[in-house]
Amino acid sequence: MPPRGVIFDLYGTLFIYKNMGKAFFSWHESLALGAKELGFSTSAEQMAKECETFFSFPVTRLFNITPYEERLLFLFKKIGANPSLDWICDFSNRSMDSWQKEMVLHPEAIPFLDELKRANVKTAILSNFDHYPHVYRFLKQTKLSDLMDAIVISSEVGLKKPDAEIFEYTLQKLNLSASSTLMVGDDYKKDIEGAKKFGLMTHYHQNGASFAPIRSLFNKNF
Repeated sequence: MPPRGVIFDLYGTLFIYKNMGKAFFSWHESLALGAKELGFSTSAEQMAKECETFFSFPVTRLFNITPYEERLLFLFKKIGANPSLDWICDFSNRSMDSWQKEMVLHPEAIPFLDELKRANVKTAILSNFDHYPHVYRFLKQTKLSDLMDAIVISSEVGLKKPDAEIFEYTLQKLNLSASSTLMVGDDYKKDIEGAKKFGLMTHYHQNGASFAPIRSLFNKNF
């Protein structure tokens, strides 16, 4: 029996990574421009050094901002700046846009999701991402949000893959059981092992690979 629902990871699954080295260089360039706006002269290379531990920066959730915004605040304070929260909220989107340029929507994503919808298969996005407003903007731009029954982003719900709680939360949004739902993702530990432990079916999807193996599970329905 084919799955009644499919949960997709986002980056590396529905969005394809192109040149990640270029993506991070563009991000570091944007951080250097941000520092310049705050009165500090620096380079992309210097910001890359400052960012070596960026994703280990503490997150307190005291300021009612996303984890990414809080880490940006910590980063700029680390170099001696004192940005306002309003500036951080504006700059966070601009800096994320520079990184997103190296991501493209998988060419098979929309047609496949359309097929799933016509077959009454429920779909969800489950993403570990530290700045959920950015994700929602690009889901809207690419029309992916129109094809989803649920969208779950770690920074919005305060849970992360591979923890069981975030799989449980997503299944509740879909009103489906674990055993009737397929998890598709490119991170074996977070997407696949995490989902398996919670009892979901799984498909390990490598960045840019065809969705044909997943479609084959539904051929009789399409």
